[in-house]
Amino acid sequence: MAIGDSLELMIESLAKGGDGIGRAPDGRVVFVPLVAPGDKVRVKVVEEKSGFLRADLDTVITRSLLRVT
Repeated sequence: MAIGDSLELMIESLAKGGDGIGRAPDGRVVFVPLVAPGDKVRVKVVEEKSGFLRADLDTVITRSLLRVT
């Protein structure tokens, strides 16, 4: 994974602070703001560290039933 790469993720849970947590294909944790557990999303990597990635939300593919309007 590199900065600018797109990924499809399933958001598993929320981290302290509210970012969603998903897993990249290489197993690293991906932190994504503005998502809910259960969302399937497409994201763009904006920061890469050895143990985790940060990404911005591009598209919500499937919305979680936990989302509220």
